[in-house]
Amino acid sequence: MCSTGECGEGSSCEGSGGEGSDGEGSDGAGSGGEGPGGVGLFGEPCFAVPEELQVLLDGLAVVAGSDVRGVDDDTLLGLFDGLELLDRLFHAARFGVLGELDARDLTVRRLGHVVANEAGWRHGASPGRVRRDVMCANALRRHLPGVADALARGEIPVDRARELASRVNDRNSAVLGSIQVALIAL
Repeated sequence: MCSTGECGEGSSCEGSGGEGSDGEGSDGAGSGGEGPGGVGLFGEPCFAVPEELQVLLDGLAVVAGSDVRGVDDDTLLGLFDGLELLDRLFHAARFGVLGELDARDLTVRRLGHVVANEAGWRHGASPGRVRRDVMCANALRRHLPGVADALARGEIPVDRARELASRVNDRNSAVLGSIQVALIAL
């Protein structure tokens, strides 16, 4: 996976205006480690992670690498609560990104795969799980924006958002959409 902005030695991840780094067209045969439109070594597209996300990733890596067996009870309970909130916020962001990728048809246009298949190829994720997440993202985006907002505020667990999104369809979307506040409060 090359989404951290490190495409290999000498590459810039900035793209090159559709030309290979050798300036001879877009065959990517140059020696600078970057091919057409930001393609890194081995044909792997390279996209830089936004700085604010990189800061979060660095902090989470510290937490993930910590041995929790030695922490006191209050710290362990704080980690328990904090990671639940993180899960809610993470999924709100994930659903937003997946929904937008799907709406723009971006992975098909730029990378040649639907979102779920690209996640499987690029990240090793289960395409079936990602496909379900895309469906959830689209249901929240189109029919249950109040539920999506509550998830983004950390007010509801991701499981409730998934459950509500899985129940919405063309026949009941107007009714479920009109009672989102009550559904969130359940």
